[in-house]
Amino acid sequence: FAILICFIPETPRWLVADKQQLLANAILYRLRGTNANISHEMKLLVDAVEEQGKVEFKEKLRMFTKLTVIVPLILSISLMFFQMFCGINVVVFYAGTILETAGLNPKEASFSADFGVGGIQVIFTFISVLLVDIIGRKILLNVGGILLALSTGILGLYFFMTERFCHHDSSAFYCADHFGYLAVACLAVFIIGFSTGWGPIPWIMMGELAPLQVRGIVSGISAALNWCFATVVTGAFYKYQETVHSYGAWWSFCFISSLSVLFVIVFLPETKGKDLEEIEADFKRKYGLKTTTKVAVDQEGVN
Repeated sequence: FAILICFIPETPRWLVADKQQLLANAILYRLRGTNANISHEMKLLVDAVEEQGKVEFKEKLRMFTKLTVIVPLILSISLMFFQMFCGINVVVFYAGTILETAGLNPKEASFSADFGVGGIQVIFTFISVLLVDIIGRKILLNVGGILLALSTGILGLYFFMTERFCHHDSSAFYCADHFGYLAVACLAVFIIGFSTGWGPIPWIMMGELAPLQVRGIVSGISAALNWCFATVVTGAFYKYQETVHSYGAWWSFCFISSLSVLFVIVFLPETKGKDLEEIEADFKRKYGLKTTTKVAVDQEGVN
């Protein structure tokens, strides 16, 4: 990583802010192609950087009273919530146990959990990166959410059958010795679903949704809460599992993953193919206009 990062260029936005516009032009041509027309994009960058430079920190804090900032913040936090509460950390920690139920010995299960889960994550995260600007963020999130819900729902059913009935008759077809491969398949499907959608994409959209002036603050809040959510899920899982049983815990993850699909469909805007300035303008058109209209009406009432 330390070697490869040396080859990553500075962002054109930072170069413009650092008064290196010629180098910013060169980087944009390098990214867009030597024959690309970058004049419009460059103008948007310059205007955005100039606008950002005029905003003081106190004014940035006051911006959090506006819907144009509140809504992106809520969307970013929601993305982080669903990313962690789908159960990814629990699945990673639980992978060895699930593989043991399929008949692997503890050493084989541990090795397969580490390298199998990691290998699937690398492959499908790479696939997601290739597809995210072709088919869009929302489609990948929904495909991932559906796979997460299906896999955790079936895992819940598997543990329900094994916990409720297998201690009476361990030879039943749905018990670990006969049906353990289903749990392994669900584990693989879960990792594929997470790596395709809810793993990488919330981090991409977190930076896209926030307005330029408060992007750092919004990203910081969202990232901090992401770690808080991860701590809560990881720390509370075993106690929660004792309360609702293993199947209840997995069905809880299924329910939350199902909610994530509805959240994406109803509330989350698609950002594919849009510049950051366009996304910010969309929020201003949708939410800023209402604020402006309300202020105008109030002023008329006063007059």
